Amino acid sequence: MACLFLRFPSSGKEQAVVVECKGHDAARFHNVDQAHGWEKDIVGMVEEKHGKKKIHVSFECETLKADKAAEDHIKQFMPKLAGLDAVVNIGRMSISGLDFEEEDAGVKQTMIQ
Repeated sequence: MACLFLRFPSSGKEQAVVVECKGHDAARFHNVDQAHGWEKDIVGMVEEKHGKKKIHVSFECETLKADKAAEDHIKQFMPKLAGLDAVVNIGRMSISGLDFEEEDAGVKQTMIQ
């Protein structure tokens, strides 16, 4: 289980989503549908801090880069993370239930007041 943070582009605000991670280097993650025990506590803490918005996230690795290929990719797209000996997961991610316009409107309304 992990906490994925989604950042709103114009406001910089973040929304946390608890996801279940499977796989090691070739990662897959999806929303936690049924939490038990300590997982329930974690989900509760995230909901308390970030609200109970129902955001659905899904990602499945289609291409895995390691060693030199991963380092080259990181240098090209995320140079500040270079040198960490990381792997790169490439795949499609779907996110639903996240409304950037609604969040941005709330920020604009606060700025007007």
